[in-house]
Amino acid sequence: MTSAIGTFAGGRLADRNASGTLLVGNVVLVLALGGLYLSGPHPLLGAVALAAWGLVGMGITPSLQLRVISLAGEGGDLAATLGASAVNAGIASGAAIGAGTVAA
Repeated sequence: MTSAIGTFAGGRLADRNASGTLLVGNVVLVLALGGLYLSGPHPLLGAVALAAWGLVGMGITPSLQLRVISLAGEGGDLAATLGASAVNAGIASGAAIGAGTVAA
């Protein structure tokens, strides 16, 4: 739910100022992840930090896509695939590292 709200709100903010949304969103995202780390033993605080992570993490996606596509010029269609490619590379890398850790 928070991810969907973040995506819609992020799209509106990206229309106004994509660079500013990316800057503020990433700062808030770092704070949310830090809060998630620090709130480990407190479930309620952890839930708030997790909700903030979902809200802001998905909220910066439209701004990132808009900036990448606008900076790519004629290669905008190809550049639009970079976000999904990065996510898939992260998933594959995490799986490989996890498998290596379990095997060791």
